Amino acid sequence: METNSTTQSELQEFLLKMENISTTDIIADEMIRNLISGTHDLQPPTQLRVLLESFETLFAKREEFELCAELLKNNPQLNKFSL
Repeated sequence: METNSTTQSELQEFLLKMENISTTDIIADEMIRNLISGTHDLQPPTQLRVLLESFETLFAKREEFELCAELLKNNPQLNKFSL
């Protein structure tokens, strides 16, 4: 498994792109709901890691702590990645 995580510039680019999209609209997306609930089947692990790190950071910056907690609870592999 590759150990590189999302770079700061990639994360900033993601956050900028998501800036004008409401949290309600984000979680209305089925893929995002599956990511949060842990029912996704994303591969490879590096792709999953990038998505988990990106959405965890987005939700934390928006102070959506319940979403962060759900994401972390349902994706125990996130604990293996250094954020």
